[in-house]
Amino acid sequence: MTAVKAVRRSNVVLTAGTAPFGGNVLNITRVAPAAFWRSVFCVSARLRPLRCPHPAKFDVLAHDPYSVARPTQRALNGDDVSIPDMGKLIRPLRAAERTHRIRPAGRKAVWVTEFGWDSRPPDPNGVPIQQHARWLEQALYVLWRQGVAMATWFKIVDEPSGGDFGATYQSGLYEVGGTAKPALTAFAFPFVTERVSRSRVRVWGKAPASGSVSIQRQAGAAWRTLRTLHVSGSRVFLTTLALRGSAVLRAVSGGNASLTWGQR
Repeated sequence: MTAVKAVRRSNVVLTAGTAPFGGNVLNITRVAPAAFWRSVFCVSARLRPLRCPHPAKFDVLAHDPYSVARPTQRALNGDDVSIPDMGKLIRPLRAAERTHRIRPAGRKAVWVTEFGWDSRPPDPNGVPIQQHARWLEQALYVLWRQGVAMATWFKIVDEPSGGDFGATYQSGLYEVGGTAKPALTAFAFPFVTERVSRSRVRVWGKAPASGSVSIQRQAGAAWRTLRTLHVSGSRVFLTTLALRGSAVLRAVSGGNASLTWGQR
């Protein structure tokens, strides 16, 4: 890190992105990510400081929290870290910051440097293509809620499969021929709704540009605006609507519309 900062002080040093799961794979034993990072941070499982003769040096903690199912599905093992489990890394990171076990001092950002699912089509074992898009934007919301500052989707374009879908990636925002998947809209304009009570729905999203964002409800063939928000900076918006019964919602920003979400 010293050499990197000597070239330019503003250079950002990331850790290597850790895999989500430990265990034995092909006769190789892998340390689970949460256990690995606690050892690097010199903190115990109860987040108590341990002896730390050589504190880690970095600016950003990176992790790749692939999930075997939906983005709200937690990892089965306690020290594995899927999308909703980022707290298993963030809590020991903050404990290490407080006890000066990371250099330089100060709060470190947390980045997700890979996540994704293969879609069907083209992968016959992938996630159905509309669900694939919804899982993408829902994952962004779950990561944002945990304090993740940046998330990188893997990949932009599907790989040519050559008939072997198990050895290639079909997680792209575009098919091999260049056709955009619904996931492209989800990535460019993520929008998620969740019911928090019988009469209220929480709405989250990130607009593609600063300015006004309208939250709309489908009314037959038309759309009725329920609320208009103003976004700038990060362009993230979060609000709660009074809404009973079933509804189909979307967000609109300029000439761009998000994917729709149905609520019951």
